[in-house]
Amino acid sequence: MSNLRYPAIIFFAVVTLSFVLPVFYYPRLPEIIASHYNFKNEPNAWMSKQSAIIIHYAVVAFLTIMFSCFIYFIPKLPKSMINLPNKDYWLNENNREETFLVFRRFMFWLGSITIGFLSFIIQEVYNTNITGKSKLTFAVWIYLAIMLITISFLIIKMIIYFSKIDKQT
Repeated sequence: MSNLRYPAIIFFAVVTLSFVLPVFYYPRLPEIIASHYNFKNEPNAWMSKQSAIIIHYAVVAFLTIMFSCFIYFIPKLPKSMINLPNKDYWLNENNREETFLVFRRFMFWLGSITIGFLSFIIQEVYNTNITGKSKLTFAVWIYLAIMLITISFLIIKMIIYFSKIDKQT
């Protein structure tokens, strides 16, 4: 887990695609769009397409800034604010750099998954409004399941990783 390049490239690619998505859909959207759906995937709130696009950009920008701050500031946190298995071992001078490299990778992946999920859901909303369908497709539930399974996998992987202690140091 030593290289940040790949997860960082994926993160910034997902962010870029999330910012480009509304440019592609905006001209085709109706002036008023369904913007919120209930558990039956039926619309129950509407807004102008301009408001929807502004909210889209605001949420993606907020999430991008939030995950970027986590990536940057986690190593600067005091030891008392960090909770992980075998904390004394993983935050000592010998292992601290590796620990925060693993945290950064995790945050890049978590950010990619979160912003990617949001983008897929928004794309479903845009497509539903463009086609005039009355419900979102079942795909939103598949996207949710994939996101939850992937995040669970990442969390379990982190717990397992930090539960180990290298006995040779």
